[in-house]
Amino acid sequence: MCIRDRFEERTLGNRCEVLIDGIQTFQRMYETLSRAKRSISILAWQINLDFGMVPTSQASPFMLKVTGVDPTQQPLLTLEDLLIWKALCGVVVRVVVWRHAFVSWLERMMPNGQWNLQRTLWEFKKRCSRLGVKVRICGSEGERPEIGPTGCPADGSEIVFLIVGSPD
Repeated sequence: MCIRDRFEERTLGNRCEVLIDGIQTFQRMYETLSRAKRSISILAWQINLDFGMVPTSQASPFMLKVTGVDPTQQPLLTLEDLLIWKALCGVVVRVVVWRHAFVSWLERMMPNGQWNLQRTLWEFKKRCSRLGVKVRICGSEGERPEIGPTGCPADGSEIVFLIVGSPD
């Protein structure tokens, strides 16, 4: 197990840029995530994997084929598409999502067709399984969270979601 496979890894030379909604934000996110060679770590209050980031014309035909994206049916690449692609390329993907009791309460009040983190991650996990990418969901209503040497992926063919906070 390498130290780079841990959530608590410290690295030097990283930069942070604050981005606020808009086309430029999604373009910048796509460019940055596309350049990742070793790891992608995302910290989010809420995460929506199926929002369109950039036109599918910006992706290579090979990426579209491997991830199963049909540009005639899906005009925009999503965060989901990009995370799967990077995992297939050997990049370690880790996502930490904060769950707050109020957000969980709001989700329960929404009609059945509305967004729900558990449903979103379940659909994501099914798609990844079809493409040969393992997904682990740790924390609220998932596996027991393990932080440290055994808590994160050892290779890039796995995506780990760590849900922290309280769902109720």
